[in-house]
This record gives sequence, C-alpha cells and structure tokens, in this order.
Amino acid sequence: MGLVLGFLVLGLPSVSFGLFEKDLSFGLKNNQEVSNLQEFLQKRGVYTGPVNGNFFSLTREGVRKFQEKENISPAFGYFG
Repeated sequence: MGLVLGFLVLGLPSVSFGLFEKDLSFGLKNNQEVSNLQEFLQKRGVYTGPVNGNFFSLTREGVRKFQEKENISPAFGYFG
C-alpha cells in the first residue's frame, strides 16, 4: 500500500488492514472495495453520497475531507 493508506490506517486503530487490500483510483465502477471505502467515510461523517462502488468526484471529495480531518497532507483525495 502507499503512504496515504498507511496514514489512514495508523490514524484510526479500528481500521483493519484487510478492509482495503489495494489502491483505489478515480474512475473505478461497481467495485466492492470502493463500497467499503464509501461506508468507512460515511461512518466518519465525510461522505454523504451513495454507496455504489463508484469512485468519482463525490468519493474523491470524501477521501479529501477525511485526509484534512486527520491532518494528512497533502489532501489530494487519492486512496492508496
């Protein structure tokens, strides 16, 4: 996993390494891991879009908001 995911996981002890097993990128469709990410972000109050497995602008914005909330810099909205 990349550096950003390491910060995400280390910043939240309740997150399991098994929850996210690969990089998730803009443009993925109908992906179960993206759905897991969307649920994760919803529970933390940074994502209000649908849980549909599609990684587009709403999901990227949720990741960016989470990164800002956790003082992860730079907050690009990249997950990996």
